[in-house]
Amino acid sequence: MPRRRPAMVEAQFRWEIGVAVRERVATGSAAPRKFLIKGKAYFDSHAAYTLADAETGETMGGLYQEDQLEPYDPTPMPFAPEMD
Repeated sequence: MPRRRPAMVEAQFRWEIGVAVRERVATGSAAPRKFLIKGKAYFDSHAAYTLADAETGETMGGLYQEDQLEPYDPTPMPFAPEMD
């Protein structure tokens, strides 16, 4: 009996090309960098994006998964409180 290949599940894309996003990281008091979605791809069956710097147009290296990005908001994200 032939072995069945596992079905590949592809995620749906949340962001459209040209949308402004930032990385989901704490930025302290500095304004977060603004990126534009430049392209879409799949990485390990997950939606991923190529980014370009909004000011320079320079393409950022690599693919960024959706859980690494959020809508651009110039308000800095506060650092998480430190636990003792």
